[in-house]
Amino acid sequence: MSDTLFEKAMSIPWADGDVKNGKGQNAPDEGPDAAKIAMLAEAGENGSAEAAKLLMDIFLYGKHNFKTDFAQSRHWAEKLISCGRADAVAYMALGRVYSDNKAWSRYETLPEYVDYEKALGYFKISADQMMKNNRYIAYLFYHDDITGFAPEEGDKSAKDTALKYMLMAASMNDATANYEIGKWYPEGEITPPQNMTRAQAAIHYFEECNKNANHGSAPGVRQSLEALSDIYLNGKESRYLKGVEGAEGIAVSLPDAERILTIMCSEKYYGDEYRALLESIK
Repeated sequence: MSDTLFEKAMSIPWADGDVKNGKGQNAPDEGPDAAKIAMLAEAGENGSAEAAKLLMDIFLYGKHNFKTDFAQSRHWAEKLISCGRADAVAYMALGRVYSDNKAWSRYETLPEYVDYEKALGYFKISADQMMKNNRYIAYLFYHDDITGFAPEEGDKSAKDTALKYMLMAASMNDATANYEIGKWYPEGEITPPQNMTRAQAAIHYFEECNKNANHGSAPGVRQSLEALSDIYLNGKESRYLKGVEGAEGIAVSLPDAERILTIMCSEKYYGDEYRALLESIK
């Protein structure tokens, strides 16, 4: 019955026509899709794992013009687990509900859902099932001044622990993880690999982000490409290398700049700007 109700709900088209991430306006009982949400909720309460998962995502990310709602997202993540779907996405959602807005800056934080120990616990369960989810653990340790987490055994600092988990995610070709590592090295708090300066490490991981990206699909991809284009166009004078160890050894590389700018020309909002820059160096 619940699956049939889910199918019936899904046969009704969304009023907004597409998925809008993070820009929702409506509460669950508001807007033109309220009746569809109510039907999905009934299906979820009656055991439809697919309905629970969809509602969890809608209220975690603010999809289909509904507001991000941590209470709703938590409810449906817990319901998904109770339906026998104790999978990585449910635990990841719970981790995000309980982590704070310094780690997830797109979302408002409700104080009653800020519990770093719970967040870390849920993220670790999630990462055990999906290695890439180590990225979420890394974010919490990197913000140790906020969370108060101590380094794990064998690490000198919480940021060393963060790097360890981010490298685990990067080893699974997580483009966003590579971007984060590239961004962290110039900040000076994490020691680069022995054979690299901070500047070289940043470039290496920005390139790894580019290599692993399904372009435009992961946070940090455009930022990595922008950093690379600036570095290859300006060398040691790049704004991304100011004061960074090893920057003096980085030279302008127009062939690399052309390669990166060619990728960036397909960018939806800034493509014209990149095309003009590419033409200027040919």
